[in-house]
Amino acid sequence: MRNLLLILMLLTGFVSKAQNNTWSDNVASIIYNKCSGCHHQGAIGPFNLMSYSDAVAAASGIFDAVSNDRMPPWPPDTTYRRFAHQRTLSIQQKDAILDWINNGLPLGNATAPAPPVFPVGSAINQTPDLVSQMPVFTNYSASSDIYQCFVIPSGLSTAKYIKGYEVIPGNRQVVHHVLIYADTTGTCANLDAQDPNVGYLSFGGVGTNSAQLIGLWAPGADPMFYPNGMGLRLPANADIVLQVHYPAGTMGQQDSTKVNFFFSNAPTIRALSIDPILNHVTSLTNGPLFISANQTKTFYGQFTVPTILGKVSVLQVAPHMHLIGRTIKSYAVDQGNNNIPLIRINNWDFRWQGAYDFQQVQVIPTGSTLYFEADYDNTPNNPFNPFNPPIDIAAGEATTDEMMIVYFTYTKYQPGDENIIMDSTLITTYKPIDSENNFLQVYPNPVVEQTFTINAPVKEGQHCSLELTDITGRVVYEEKKFYWHNNKVVQLPFIDNGILFLNLKTPTKNYFSKITYIH
Repeated sequence: MRNLLLILMLLTGFVSKAQNNTWSDNVASIIYNKCSGCHHQGAIGPFNLMSYSDAVAAASGIFDAVSNDRMPPWPPDTTYRRFAHQRTLSIQQKDAILDWINNGLPLGNATAPAPPVFPVGSAINQTPDLVSQMPVFTNYSASSDIYQCFVIPSGLSTAKYIKGYEVIPGNRQVVHHVLIYADTTGTCANLDAQDPNVGYLSFGGVGTNSAQLIGLWAPGADPMFYPNGMGLRLPANADIVLQVHYPAGTMGQQDSTKVNFFFSNAPTIRALSIDPILNHVTSLTNGPLFISANQTKTFYGQFTVPTILGKVSVLQVAPHMHLIGRTIKSYAVDQGNNNIPLIRINNWDFRWQGAYDFQQVQVIPTGSTLYFEADYDNTPNNPFNPFNPPIDIAAGEATTDEMMIVYFTYTKYQPGDENIIMDSTLITTYKPIDSENNFLQVYPNPVVEQTFTINAPVKEGQHCSLELTDITGRVVYEEKKFYWHNNKVVQLPFIDNGILFLNLKTPTKNYFSKITYIH
């Protein structure tokens, strides 16, 4: 198999000059950090990437996915706008993997890093304030994807503000993504009561426009926590509605996904909203949203932020289309005609939609106009077209209808919002990617025994300092002065489980990584 792979690469011109990349020295840490989260036993990836033998067996698939930028899955165009916690490979990481495969998959002489250990349950050492768990559901669909909705009463007698939430899939092999809604109208409960199955089937949304989107999850996503003093309002007596996407081929599989909610007890809370500010109903300038059979079409839309609101602070953006959509882009233009890139997806894939956190809070100036544009392909050339031959497509709730929406998570601006960092791996706000690698390689990650190793392109003997912060920004560990020698082994004290952000500082550069700590 390995010889056949190399022959194919030689014939197609993919073999490059040897770069001395080996599994033990550098490729294992890349695979473990970027791929194993979805590719381990019990996760949604179709095969494991938890060892050298796993990677060798999957080498041809890895080569194809990495060289064509299909994996790790990250739809946004990172040359247009960077986002927090990107699941992307740097140029150096991509080259290392491809060179390793090209040059015969060498194991190397060094001791390979230990494979990561992934949490089975919660990654947060904190008791949730509310647990919403769906009943056990058995997938009944033999051949198609389904979007099943589950209604769980919150039981809250008073409104609460959500400061964070964590989605824990009951069966990671079959849960493709989860959308979380709050419904106070009883509509979703009625739809559930009318369906003989556990939950009810609903494509697109949850069956009512009155339900409020309050969160989402996709494989590889971390628990979501908002900046201190901000929260998303969960009304009293609301039903929590989980819309779970189960892919085709999972008939008979069972799932019982749950969401852990954490409420804010801050004396004053800045209310966040998640709204479809740009949408095909009220925002299009060349609507209605209708694509004739065998046609392609581009739609445009805009929304001017009312001056009375003043500045707006945006934390998150989430585009949404269905199967005919091919590209979508959103940006803002302020009153001084300055352009603010927000998001661009050049190859829309309904299966990999998500919400994307800005690296730091994005302030939209007073009176700015938000724009969006999207391309649709209703021809046989679109591999995702649900109809063959194509038929006319109009706006609607079903996945076989279409939508054009950009959701924003936002709040009214307060001075200093522009300095709130959502991701400590911040390099740049919306400049093109730096060709240099500013990210550390940490292994194992998750950290399970208080010890981990750092690899970074730091010169031997260079003066360094190290800082670890938790999701609130609190420093939980630091080393103010040490000298770099090949790599750095860190022995953590006993601290709480959770997400940690690591910053390695040198006199000329900062390096960053995100760590999941479990002990």
